Amino acid sequence: MKTNRYSLFNRIRKAGLLEVMSKLIQLGIEYLFFLCHKTSPCQTGSRYRDPLGKIKCTSLPASFNTDQEIFLLDRFIPADYPKIWKHDPVTGYQFPDIWGKSYLLGKMYKHAKIKYTRTVNRFNHAISFAYFSPDELGDQLLSWIDENKYLYGINWSDSLDIGVRLIHWSIALRYMTDSVSKESMEIISKSVSNQASFIKRNLSEGSSANNHLIGELFGLFVSYASFPELKNSHTLLSYAQRRIEEEFSKQFFNDGMNREQTISYLRWLLEYGCIVAIIGEQNNKPFSDHFLSTLNKGALFLSENINYNGEINLFGDCGMESSTDLLAISFQTINIFQSTINLIAHFTKDKQLIGRATPMTSREAALLSPLLEDNFSCNNQKPRISSIYRESGYAFLRCGNGIKNDFSIAFKAGNMGFPGTCAHAHADQLSFTLSCMGKQILVDPGSYTYYTWGLEARRFFRGTQAHNTVFIDGLDQAEYGGPMLWMTQAEGRIISFKNNECMCRVRGEHTGYKRLYDPVSHVREIKLDKIKKYIKLTDSLISKKPHSFELNFLFHPNCHVTAEKNGFRIIREDVSLFIQLEGKMNVQLRKGDETSYRGWYSPAFGEKKSCFYLSGQTTQSSLSHTTMIKFYNQR
Repeated sequence: MKTNRYSLFNRIRKAGLLEVMSKLIQLGIEYLFFLCHKTSPCQTGSRYRDPLGKIKCTSLPASFNTDQEIFLLDRFIPADYPKIWKHDPVTGYQFPDIWGKSYLLGKMYKHAKIKYTRTVNRFNHAISFAYFSPDELGDQLLSWIDENKYLYGINWSDSLDIGVRLIHWSIALRYMTDSVSKESMEIISKSVSNQASFIKRNLSEGSSANNHLIGELFGLFVSYASFPELKNSHTLLSYAQRRIEEEFSKQFFNDGMNREQTISYLRWLLEYGCIVAIIGEQNNKPFSDHFLSTLNKGALFLSENINYNGEINLFGDCGMESSTDLLAISFQTINIFQSTINLIAHFTKDKQLIGRATPMTSREAALLSPLLEDNFSCNNQKPRISSIYRESGYAFLRCGNGIKNDFSIAFKAGNMGFPGTCAHAHADQLSFTLSCMGKQILVDPGSYTYYTWGLEARRFFRGTQAHNTVFIDGLDQAEYGGPMLWMTQAEGRIISFKNNECMCRVRGEHTGYKRLYDPVSHVREIKLDKIKKYIKLTDSLISKKPHSFELNFLFHPNCHVTAEKNGFRIIREDVSLFIQLEGKMNVQLRKGDETSYRGWYSPAFGEKKSCFYLSGQTTQSSLSHTTMIKFYNQR
C-alpha cells in the first residue's frame, strides 16, 4: 500500500497541478455522465461498411475449430473462454459491476491479475476467429455487449483497451456479413458508437499522451470508417486522422524509432498504423506521405533489431499483449516483428524495406493479406551493414559475409523515453546486445511484468543492474518513481561513430549519474575489429570520490558459460567466444535462480528463463576498464 501511495504521489508531482486539476474535472464530468446515463444513450445504429473496401478476402491456409486454444500472454486458454468477460483466469476473481472508471482509482490491481482480463477483452483473436468461425464470434460479440452494461465494469475503464477492441471488431465483421443478422448488426453498431464516444471523451492527453493516445485514435478512425452513418462520423473520422498524423510526428524520431524507446511498442504502433493507412486509402482518406515515410523508416529500424534467426533486441518494455491474432496457430510459430515488417513492405512497396521482408505468412493473411495480389519475391535479403541512428541514439556494428553476420552489435545512447513519465523506458543507457552467426549471445533482459507478478520484479527488469552496462553505487541511472514512472531521465548521446572495411567504432555517454552528490561521468566505446574478429569495450568513469562500480553482462539462456584461465568461455551451439574483463575487479559468474531476479531473461510477458550472468565489481575514484570479446567460428 505504501508503495502504491508513493507511486501515486510521484505521478501527481510529475503531471503538475494544472494537469491534475484538468483530469479531476474530466473525471467529475465523466461521473456525472455516468449518473445521467444508466442506460445506453445511443438510439440508432448504422449499417456496416467493410473498411477494407475493394480488398477481397483471401483464403487462409490453416484449419480451425472452436476447441482451438488462444495464447494469452504466457498461457493457453480455451477459445470459448472469453464468454466470461469479467473473470480473471489466474486467480478466479470476478470483477464487480461498479463504475468502470473507479478501477483507475485504486481498484484496478487490488484483487486480480487484471492484465489477463483486459487482454482477452481486446479481442486480439477476433480476426482469425471471424474467418474460421463467424457464428461463434458473432455470439461472443453479443455476449460481450449483454454482459458489459454501459459504463459498468472493468471493460469500461480504459480507453486504449476499447480502441484496440473496436479495431478488431471492425475488421472481423468483414468476414461475418453473411452470418450476422440485421438485428444483431444493429446491436453491435450501437455498442461501437457508445465505445467510440467513450474514447472521444476520455483521450489520454497531457503526460499520458504516449502510445495510448495513438491507439485510442486508431480505434476512433477504424470505427467511424466502418460505421459511416453514426452521428458526426465524417467529422470524427477527419478528427481522428488529423490527430493520428500529429501524434505520429510528435512520438517518432525522424529516423523511425518511437520516442518511448521501446522496440515492442514501436512494432505495434507500426502495425496498427499500417492498418489505418490501408483503411484510409480504401475510404478516400489517404494519409500523408510523411506518415507513410514514418511507417517505412520505423519498419527499417525494427529490422535492424532482428538477427538472422529472428531473435529480437527487446529494448524497453515488451507489450506483446498488443499483438493482433493471439490464436496459437500463428502466434507460437510466426515472428510477429518480422510479420509487421512484411505487412508494411507489401503495402508501401518501399524498395529498401522489401530487402528486409520475408515470404508472407498466414498471420499477415489473417490481418490484411488481400493487398498482396502482387506477392513479390522476398527471398533475396541483403546483408545488413553497420549503421547509426543518431537522433534516437542507436548504433549497429556488424561484420562478416552474408546475412548471418559474424558479429552484430546493437548499442544504445539516446533519449531515455517519451517526455514526462518515461513509462515504458528502461534505465539502460550505454547497454548493448550481441549476436554471432545469427545467434544471440548478450541480451537485453526484457520486461517480464508490469504489475502482475509484483513491483519488485517490475523495478528490477527495467533497472540498470539488469542490463549490459555499468551500475553505480547500487542506484539506477534514473530515479525510480513507480512501476510506470521515472522521476529523472538519464539522457544519452552518441559522441562519435566511424565505420570502414577494417573496423567499426562507436562512443557514447549519458548523464544519469551526474545527479549524485559526487557526479560520475560514464563514457563507453565499443570497437569492432572486422579483420581479427574481436570486440574491445572500454568504459571510462570519472569522479572525484570513490564509488562502487559494477559491470554486468547477461547471456542468452541457450549460452553455456564456463570459467577458464584469464577469462570465460561462451558456447552456444556451434558458436564459441571468449570474454575477458581486464584490470582489478572482483569478477563473478553466476546463473539465475529463484532467490533473486538476477540472471533471468524474459522473452515475453510473464515468462522468464534462467541464464548466466557475469558481474565485475570494484570501488575506486574514476575507472578506465577494458573488456575483450573474441570470436571463434567453430568450437
